[in-house]
Amino acid sequence: MQGSNYDFVASNSDQGKELVKKFNVEHTVKETLIVIKNGELFTRSDAIFEIIDDMPKRWALFKITKIIPRNMRDRLYDIISRNRHRLYSKYKIGSS
Repeated sequence: MQGSNYDFVASNSDQGKELVKKFNVEHTVKETLIVIKNGELFTRSDAIFEIIDDMPKRWALFKITKIIPRNMRDRLYDIISRNRHRLYSKYKIGSS
């Protein structure tokens, strides 16, 4: 990821609870991916775009989907998120 680092924190850890409180996302935290970058909070599809920004350039092609209205992107994000375990096992994502 081009030198970028991400820290993954469980929302129920001490650090996670602190961040949840700081950003006032108690209602959102269990439902989605949250990225905090430069002090700004991003959720759902916007969080994905922030991660893509730090990935190798070939991933930039996916940013074209940012033209889709956020509510539609987030709906798609929710569908994928709800079904991720089934999708993972069906396609064995990440397997060599």
